[in-house]
This record gives sequence, structure tokens and C-alpha cells, in this order.
Amino acid sequence: MTEIESCPSFAEANAGVLEFEGVEYLDGRTSDPRELGWMLGAPPALDKRITVESDTYFDFPQNRWSLSHIRELLPTVNVWRGQSPSSRLKRSDRSKEIDALTFRDAHGRSRRFEEALFDTYTDGIVVLHNGTIVYERYFGALKEHLPHSCYSVTKSYAGTLAAALVHEGVLNGSRPITHYISELRGTGWEGATLRQVMDMHTSLAHTEEYLPGDRSSVCGVSTPLILRCNGQVYRLRMSRELIEESLTSSL
Repeated sequence: MTEIESCPSFAEANAGVLEFEGVEYLDGRTSDPRELGWMLGAPPALDKRITVESDTYFDFPQNRWSLSHIRELLPTVNVWRGQSPSSRLKRSDRSKEIDALTFRDAHGRSRRFEEALFDTYTDGIVVLHNGTIVYERYFGALKEHLPHSCYSVTKSYAGTLAAALVHEGVLNGSRPITHYISELRGTGWEGATLRQVMDMHTSLAHTEEYLPGDRSSVCGVSTPLILRCNGQVYRLRMSRELIEESLTSSL
């Protein structure tokens, strides 16, 4: 399957600005919520408040605060880890070495690892080597004790862990998913194997319904469109509004 996606193209930083597909945005340092004063003070200044009612909490650069404070904006649920104690990871700080690493970007420019973190609006990063934390940094509104919204990236975490457990023989990828999660019996998941779930090959009918006029709920969300041409499968990503416009014009 070939994915046709737009790739970011960052220009040189100019007075705290980065260019992305011809549009200028505040860079990673300038868009820091602390620098912009988002949600500081009690109460915050009116022009610095981020609320669900404002319908801009997922707009840039407000989302750099929102993604680290989602529990203050929307209802969330804690998922218990179970009765087993949490694992303590060893630490061996190699921050100076890692920050000094250099590479060449897509434009052939020599870049330092630390610079790339700001250019990609990183809020937090942890690097483990052989089970030991060798690098850990937080930027913007994110702190060590705060949960950060991950959305579909969570599937990568779950899939990686499940793959490791399959490799170790703890899980069996050929077993039906209901063997491990009995609550899925009688649902659209029944009949799918663990491997099919991990590979997202369950072919479940799915739709995402949003409230009319709620821009925040569709901000950053795109809908996959599958096209087949001459035996080749293409997967394009189109905004929900663009698809609705296309469907309307074709009626």
C-alpha cells in the first residue's frame, strides 16, 4: 500500500518563525506556552485563557498547552495498571552526548539533535537503551508528572508491547482477541485474531461523528480515502470538510 502524504518542509528559523508548506508558524521556542503566557495567573488574563467554550483549544499555538492539560478541558478516565507494582527504570544520563549528536536534514543542512526537538515542537522525550533511561527532557507546558495526549500514537505503544509479548511466547497472535479480552464477544471484534487487531486488519465499520460547527474536534483530523487504480492501492488523507465538499459536488 502506498501512502500519499504531504511531508513537512521547514525553512530556516527567522525571528522565531518556521515555514511549513509555504505558511509561517511560530517556532518551537517562540510558541512555548510559558513564553506566550497561556493560562498563567489566577485567573489568567482573558486573552490568555484556553477553554473548550472558546473552540480554539486545539488551534496552534494554543494546543501546545492543551495537549499537556487535556484533563482540565475534557472528561478523562484513569486506567489502572493492575495489582502489580510499577517497574523502576535505571538511569544513566547521557543528555550532553545525545544533544550534541548531528545529522543532515532533508535539505542537506547539518543539524544538532537538540535543535531538531525544537523544530518539531517536541513536548517531551524519553530515550531508553537496554532498559535504562539515558535521555529525558520536557518542553513547553509538559512536566514529568503530567500526562500528555497521545491519541492514535497509543496504538503504536500497544502494538509494540504486544509484538514483544508474542515474540516471548506470552501471547499468541493466532488466538482470537476474545481469548484475551472476553468483553469483546458479541461485538464487531469477535472473530478477529490478536494479530489482525495489531495490524488493524479487522475491517470494522467506523465513523467519527462531530458536533456541527465544532472546529476543535476536527482540527488535525483527516479521513483516509482508499483508491484502487491499475491494481495499485493508494491511501490519501483528506480533511473531513474537503471530502464533504467533494461528495456534495458529485451529487
